[in-house]
Amino acid sequence: MYEKEIKTALIVVDLQKEFTDGKLKLPYSSNIVDKVNKVQNKFDVVCFIKNIFPKRENVLEKVTISDSGHYCIEDTDGANFHPDLKTNDNIFIRNYDENFSVMNSKNNNKSLMDFLNENKITHIFISGVPGDYSIKYSAMESIKYFKTYIIIDMIKTINKINNFIKYLIIRKIPFTDTEDLDLLLKGLSSKPGTVIDEKRKTKKEEFSVPSRYGGEFRYERRVI
Repeated sequence: MYEKEIKTALIVVDLQKEFTDGKLKLPYSSNIVDKVNKVQNKFDVVCFIKNIFPKRENVLEKVTISDSGHYCIEDTDGANFHPDLKTNDNIFIRNYDENFSVMNSKNNNKSLMDFLNENKITHIFISGVPGDYSIKYSAMESIKYFKTYIIIDMIKTINKINNFIKYLIIRKIPFTDTEDLDLLLKGLSSKPGTVIDEKRKTKKEEFSVPSRYGGEFRYERRVI
């Protein structure tokens, strides 16, 4: 029987109250939480990233994404995960002063990169917020070491989503959504040439991003 050594990881980024309900709230970002909870059991490993800043004096009440250090402050409610998010012990801490990428986030002095390598992860799926920063830069670093996908309906962006999709296409970063996730995961471990969906028998097809994601971006993808 044909088998690939495939191990998958879901990376859930910054689903904290500051971004879902706080002063940096991204509209509808709390809707991601239910989707994350539903798909967790599809992956070999699930990791949660938490953005934390140390306490500082004279913290401003109103900030933007560029005012680093004034949100997700340790021991504040905004730094907590969304209350409905199901988490585990794989919680990695970082802050934007270090890097927008999550790959150097730490859990007991162990980086996320080291953890993924120790668990022999081959494929990474990224979700969370904000797409324009943490998700984008994490994906750009991740593709150097792992096969990386963005789950496009499990992220929220500060700017228009179609700008983010253009960036992914230009950078050749694959993306999927929750509707196609089962099909993709099944295809990863299937023998090349195997028909895994009767509706997609052709080896190559033109793909149009659904209009709900900004629409009318077309390119070719190979069907596994």
